[in-house]
Amino acid sequence: MKKAIKKAKSKAEKAVKEANTKMQEKITDAKKEAKKAKAEAEKKVEKAKAKVKAEAKKAKAEAKAKKSKKK
Repeated sequence: MKKAIKKAKSKAEKAVKEANTKMQEKITDAKKEAKKAKAEAEKKVEKAKAKVKAEAKKAKAEAKAKKSKKK
């Protein structure tokens, strides 16, 4: 009887350990995905900022050109 209980306890502990390992792997994978998504989002933001800056520079140059044409 004691042997059976010990064996069942051992199996349960092994299952818990395995479940914890799998959970840890899922957490690690989720963190990696989140980090990757954040990096992609930051890249898009930087690209958008550069685009806006370029458009502003272009608009400023056009306004300057119009101003100098009027003079």
